Amino acid sequence: MSESENHQESGNGESGNGRRQVLRTEQEWRSLLIRAESETARFLKFYEETFRVLEEDSDAEGDRLDRCALAMGWHLSTEIEDGDVPAIPEKNDTDESVPAFPAVYSLHNLPESIAVSAIYNFARKRWQSIWKTPYAGKLSPRSASDLADSLSAAHRDMLLAIDAEDAMEFGLAVCLMKNVHATLNRHFAEMECLPTAVNDDSYSATVNELRTALMDLRDICLRILRDARQELAKASK
Repeated sequence: MSESENHQESGNGESGNGRRQVLRTEQEWRSLLIRAESETARFLKFYEETFRVLEEDSDAEGDRLDRCALAMGWHLSTEIEDGDVPAIPEKNDTDESVPAFPAVYSLHNLPESIAVSAIYNFARKRWQSIWKTPYAGKLSPRSASDLADSLSAAHRDMLLAIDAEDAMEFGLAVCLMKNVHATLNRHFAEMECLPTAVNDDSYSATVNELRTALMDLRDICLRILRDARQELAKASK
């Protein structure tokens, strides 16, 4: 992935890390956080819409994540070739309908962070719906705890990995995303405890949507892993 738009000119401090030296007021940071929440909600709306669109039109083109990225006004950082893992989305500055990118570094406002948080919220809401069904009672307390903990841990480590990659700490990004990949795989394994409901379409649809969201989180994980490894390979030449 190309160097993030969040990198700013270096300040006058000794560290030379300009993005950490920009002083903002509490009100300015509040505005940045509000923007991140708004953009996350907007991505979530587009993401939820893809389930309806792709279900109604089996011939609809486009990867689910890439459809959302384009709807957000982002562009793809590299060309997508047949068989390749799709590229990480970045903001498209030519789209005037897209909110201005923050002039100061904020992890919350990175496109990857917005996508990850939106899909995490989607998955969390699906789990909340499942917990309200009688089928959830068939899970052991330990399984329920492990499922909640692993989803939260995957979200946390994905954000940390995105921050590491933006700081060009690609080795750390690889380590964290490997942890995420393993955590999501454990989450999928724990989900095998969920019972199958043959005559409950609503429950079945919720479980399928949850699995799709988790697969999309794993897809983002693999995309970032690929980009970080490519950067490490460049550095070693």
